Amino acid sequence: MLISIGRAVYLPIFTAVALGYLLSLGLARLGSARRPVLAGALRQAQRLPQLLSRYLFLVGIPLCVVNFVRAADLSLSVFIAPLVAWMAMLLAIVITWASLHVSTRVSSPGEKGSLLLLSYIGNTSYLGFPVILFLPQLGPDYFSWAVLYDVLGTFFGAYVLGLVLASMHSGDAPTGVPFWQQGLREVLRNPSLYAFTLGLALRPVPLPRELLTLLGGVAWLSIMLCLVLMGIRLQQLSSWDHLDIAMRPVLIKMLIVPLVIAAGLTAFGVDGPARLVLILQASMPCAVATVVLAERYGLDRDLVVAAVGLSTLLLVFTVPLWVVAFTSWS
Repeated sequence: MLISIGRAVYLPIFTAVALGYLLSLGLARLGSARRPVLAGALRQAQRLPQLLSRYLFLVGIPLCVVNFVRAADLSLSVFIAPLVAWMAMLLAIVITWASLHVSTRVSSPGEKGSLLLLSYIGNTSYLGFPVILFLPQLGPDYFSWAVLYDVLGTFFGAYVLGLVLASMHSGDAPTGVPFWQQGLREVLRNPSLYAFTLGLALRPVPLPRELLTLLGGVAWLSIMLCLVLMGIRLQQLSSWDHLDIAMRPVLIKMLIVPLVIAAGLTAFGVDGPARLVLILQASMPCAVATVVLAERYGLDRDLVVAAVGLSTLLLVFTVPLWVVAFTSWS
């Protein structure tokens, strides 16, 4: 099983991540050389992460959602996913909040706010989607579970609840627009929410084979570009300090909460591929969105960056752990 996971999951994922890392590293070194002849081209090339991120948010990920949701095996039980997502997020917040009240190591509001965000906002799209799709035990048939976990769970948790928590612990909160208006605007601007609805609407509609082939090709290409972007972001992480403090939310996010969720799902009779999808999504690394929130609200950016990098590296060990422990079918 471990060999099949390595070949099916790690090989494509880490090849694409390594490509993004090396690409970003090469651009950084060319930029530091300050060559006048390449100055204009380098300025355009350094916009690549922003352009790629915008493409994936507006086009790539929504097309993935439409493509895979349209073909997925759906039932009403799939809507358990956002409920589990919210249970996992609230559990992480409670555990982190309790740990902050018994520990004296973390004192500043910025650190406390950062730890709360890191403990529950997971990378359930850019990493969660590829892991679910590449795993031979899961694949496209169970992608809709991952989508609902992300779109109706993680995204709301990050840009609604996350804005609330960040503003409560902020030393430098933006002024002018109330956080609830910011959150509502972010949610309504999320194309994946509309893409999921479109995917459902297109399920009974026969589409030309050529269009389906094109849509599938673009969807898989976008998944690989998500991983390339993750490699670029990892190379751009500027600080690996505070690893001792960063380990706390990482363990809560990637080990404690998924174990509790797994026990709860099992107790309520949820098993098989659906249980594995939900456990994997609950155990995804800390999201890059936490860096954005930390910068916007003046939290501890270095702590957040360290936790994002550390948790992403730990994904190598946690995926086989959950797959081996909770694959109960042949």
